[in-house]
Amino acid sequence: MEQVRDILQTARSGRITKMREYQHIDFKEEAGRRQGSDILTGTPKNPEAATKLADEVSCMANTPGGGVLIVGVDGHTGAIIGTELHIDWLRSRICHAVDVAPDIVQETVEGQRLLVIYVAEAPEPVQDTLDRLRWRVGDRCEPVDRSEWWQHLRQQRNYDVMAQVTDLDVKYVRSQATHFVRESRKDLDVLTDRELLIQLGAVSSQEFLTRAGQLLFVSAGKTLIDLSIFDVPGGQILKRISGSPEMSLLEQLDQIERALTIEDKDATVSVGLADRMIPQIPFSAVRESLLNGVIHRDWNRSEPTEVRWFDVDSMLVARSPGGFPGAITSKNVLSNRSARYPALADLFRAIGLVDKQGVGVDRMYQAMIALGHRPPVIKVRS
Repeated sequence: MEQVRDILQTARSGRITKMREYQHIDFKEEAGRRQGSDILTGTPKNPEAATKLADEVSCMANTPGGGVLIVGVDGHTGAIIGTELHIDWLRSRICHAVDVAPDIVQETVEGQRLLVIYVAEAPEPVQDTLDRLRWRVGDRCEPVDRSEWWQHLRQQRNYDVMAQVTDLDVKYVRSQATHFVRESRKDLDVLTDRELLIQLGAVSSQEFLTRAGQLLFVSAGKTLIDLSIFDVPGGQILKRISGSPEMSLLEQLDQIERALTIEDKDATVSVGLADRMIPQIPFSAVRESLLNGVIHRDWNRSEPTEVRWFDVDSMLVARSPGGFPGAITSKNVLSNRSARYPALADLFRAIGLVDKQGVGVDRMYQAMIALGHRPPVIKVRS
């Protein structure tokens, strides 16, 4: 970025002299090295600094247009302190903390090593390590709620269709759906339905539901998830549970999940001298398969997400309409992160049903392998 180069070229006598306020550029001293008036020698790995920078990266990622962090400069005086942080280590720690992998470039200024962190604007809100949602206002990070963040995105071209505003207001929201949210997020229990939906980002600033909010909280008018119980693959259907059309997506998810809990019978596992009763398929793996089946499906297609349970070997199959989103394939599903509808994925994240983007598949693998099961198979439906 030419503006960064121009700023660094103003260095004189160990200081950056061009230190006016910037919305998209911030100067950061490496945390943990200052003790009084002394600056400790830098090291390649500094966990405290990595956490602080991850929080700043999340703030920049939420800011329209993204931004730049110049590490190794006192933000108040412009004094060039330098940094020895290892680039690959730092990028990995930031990515693990806030799921953003920024571009990091080394620069030498006045004989000191600086790091310039380039942060692209995120396609969905990014929470920091303290679960705060912030963006840059002037020269500092300020809180922003999800509704305001998505309102900004709606004003841009080619935004997520699930972020579009409908003509439905809060009166269309089903109380059973908001009750489900309160069961998942006890901290939201004191809020009214209106306040809860604003907190989650399910409504616009004018308090009309987004398409994602409508999908999760308003009666669908059709079955969105369909569960069939078989004795064996290719065998007879023993039972069929279809999501009730009058329910919202959240309620239909709960309905199918409860049915699967009954089918997923406990098995006895010996742990040392004791026996433990655990489900045939870990509950976390069952939930993640259902969530992936609805979050990442193609909602332009009318058929429901199809779930099948086979009694003979306690096998679960979830068929999600539409192929893999973005550049995801069956070969890179564990290493790549992509959401077909970022606003929908973020709403599920705000409710507390999923963690940061892309960890659901990893969780399924871990839960299955930990109990000695074969890992899940994820492929495009033929």
